[in-house]
Amino acid sequence: MAAAAAKPKTPKKKYYAVRNGRQTGLLETWAACRASIQGYPNAIYKSFFTREEAEAYLSAGDATPKLDGATALTAYVDGSYMSGKRRIGFAAVLLKNGETLQPISGALTDPSLLPFRNVAGELAAAMRAMQYAVQHGEPELIIWHDYEGIAAWCTGAWAANTAVSQAYRDYYLSVKDRLTVEFRKVRGHSGNLFNDMADELAKAAALGER
Repeated sequence: MAAAAAKPKTPKKKYYAVRNGRQTGLLETWAACRASIQGYPNAIYKSFFTREEAEAYLSAGDATPKLDGATALTAYVDGSYMSGKRRIGFAAVLLKNGETLQPISGALTDPSLLPFRNVAGELAAAMRAMQYAVQHGEPELIIWHDYEGIAAWCTGAWAANTAVSQAYRDYYLSVKDRLTVEFRKVRGHSGNLFNDMADELAKAAALGER
């Protein structure tokens, strides 16, 4: 009598713990993990055979410690567009050691930038904040933003497909070895004092009032 064929072994299930990626946390399939980490700069993840081990790894601490907002240079950035004026305004409200510094604001009138409307202003504000930090020898910068692209084009979560986003991303890449930038999201028009200040300054610049 012929011996029964051996049953193929079922691969043991793995759990994927992503600390730094497009989607962080516990993921249960390699496909989901790969989508989170593939092409993502400085992705950090590990696989485990038990959920408990994966959760312990995630709870052990953030792989990218938060900068201290009390000591790091902080910028709240915003942009605005006034079609009637054909001007794009940008503004960054700067804080250091609990004090508000002279804000940065201005207007863009280059016709090639006008189709990008307030997005061009948002990016200009973030880039001016980085430039200020570099010029003043600041090693760390926290950028509070309400437009997701401010962070996503720098981290690689979004592909930079336009000249404006490419120039912004390339500037960030040129300074990231000298300046640690942390991006934090703030909801627009939510009553945040400094975000509202940046919004008003950007509007005034777009109107030609600054």
